Amino acid sequence: MKRLMNKKGITLIELLVVIALIVIMLSIAIPMYNRWVKKEDVSGDVQKIYSALNELRVRAFSGKQECKMQWAANPFKKVDLYCGGSKIGEIQLKNDFEGSIKLGVSYVDFSSDGTADHNGNIHIKGDDYGARYSCVNISEIRISLGKWDGTDCNTEE
Repeated sequence: MKRLMNKKGITLIELLVVIALIVIMLSIAIPMYNRWVKKEDVSGDVQKIYSALNELRVRAFSGKQECKMQWAANPFKKVDLYCGGSKIGEIQLKNDFEGSIKLGVSYVDFSSDGTADHNGNIHIKGDDYGARYSCVNISEIRISLGKWDGTDCNTEE
């Protein structure tokens, strides 16, 4: 009996307890991680749209040419960028977005003086997963980030 007491190692029960604790921790951590990834995807997509709109505005003003961002239909995951009538690029998005520009309009265009011809917003369709910004508001002279509340893009001013 004394020989068995001197053995070093772990028992099957101890091993099962450790495995059970790991499973419990993973069952909490994995959904939190997935939500964080979705939140960062939304933030990244909104930043891409915001940056592209600002770049188009600058190109329109500095090149004295018309530029626009266009999408096929709502909801969309891809936008095309045009300046001077030529396609200059496209942006692939990870989430579905909708444009609320003007009835029947699926683009934002900038005239040669750098002003937007249509006011409105581009926003996430569905859950924003708690992202700080979930929409881009477009006015004639300003592009700003905001939080979509289901009906409007609320910007920090």
